Amino acid sequence: ATVSSLIEQKRYAAERNGMLTQHNALLQQGAIALRAFFRYAILYGAGFAALDWFKNLVSGSARFEDALKSIQAISRSTGQEVEAVGLAIKGVGADSKGSRFSLLELASAAQLLAQSGVEINTIPAALKSVVDFAQAANGSLQDAADTTTSFLGAFKETSNITYAATANQLTAAVNESKLTIEDLKSLANFAAQTVASVG
Repeated sequence: ATVSSLIEQKRYAAERNGMLTQHNALLQQGAIALRAFFRYAILYGAGFAALDWFKNLVSGSARFEDALKSIQAISRSTGQEVEAVGLAIKGVGADSKGSRFSLLELASAAQLLAQSGVEINTIPAALKSVVDFAQAANGSLQDAADTTTSFLGAFKETSNITYAATANQLTAAVNESKLTIEDLKSLANFAAQTVASVG
């Protein structure tokens, strides 16, 4: 090989090594940038998740307070009385049996009880019994509350039974038989018609 060809080969090899070095540097910079991007994306996503959680917390808290205000207006109760109901709702929610239902669902059920004429000081016991009834029947709180109200309405003229006691008896009926909430609703309607015809 001539001297000039050797010089040319060395120059080509040097250029090639330089290009490889530059290429590797670019790859390294790209990897660093990609890692930084993913770190930012994770932090960004976590920030949005935390923001959504906080928004839901504030929204849920506001709706819970609105339900309590509604209960107070319906029952014409004092601030202390409705505060006791709020604590009772949270107590039922913390109980293992009540964990299936959210605080908002429990507050809505308590609101239904107030609309049904349940006295403010008996709402905590009534709510606990309705929750147990709904759990036993695998139904909703609204259906359990409506069915209890129907039964209580059918026999209110002939019995001094309380709302909580009525719900407890319905729970026992579900546990001891294959009756569903729909079956009990039909029985409640039949009982109301029978009592009305006799009365």
